Amino acid sequence: AHAKKEGYEVEVSHNSLYLNKAAKTISIQVVRESFLELDTVLDLNTFDLLTAGAVFDLLSESLLEKLLRTIQKHKIACLTTINYEGIEFIPAQESDEIYIRYYETHMVRPQPFGHSLGPHTSYALSRLLDQYKIKFIQGESNWDIDAPSQKMHNFLLNYMEEGVTAMLSDKKTKAEFQTWLSEKRSLVKQQQLQQIVYHSDFFFHQ
Repeated sequence: AHAKKEGYEVEVSHNSLYLNKAAKTISIQVVRESFLELDTVLDLNTFDLLTAGAVFDLLSESLLEKLLRTIQKHKIACLTTINYEGIEFIPAQESDEIYIRYYETHMVRPQPFGHSLGPHTSYALSRLLDQYKIKFIQGESNWDIDAPSQKMHNFLLNYMEEGVTAMLSDKKTKAEFQTWLSEKRSLVKQQQLQQIVYHSDFFFHQ
């Protein structure tokens, strides 16, 4: 709708979006297959920019490095957004740190491809970009979730509940966690809870 308002002709075809305006055409290709083998899914020589949101932090360091080598080989610019760095609850409780640690441990748990980077993504990515001498800009893209945003608070607490519960083994710690969750949900209901989810965005190019 915004593109049409700006005078672009819009054409949608399968996983592609074409925006045409006078002599300028912007072609957007959505990758629904695994992006880990990008050069087998797309002809990367025909693209100028890759974008990836909330996905690099799911990769292991070796998978991230492999992807960076592919990007460097084809000299494509890349914008990666919403790379998780941490979470904070306001007002804070002493036990917050315990469950945030469980949550982030679940993020980096062993998987068939290795350990996801989770909150360590920004550090690993900046180090690898320096190593490969790729220029980059890094900036914050934090989610500052205010008290009235009850739906978002509940979504994030439910997501956190799934991860933390998977890390708990005995009834006592599970019960303590449920008590903590109940207190947070009570604050949400009263519109007294705020959350900050810390993220970083990176733009890099040759």
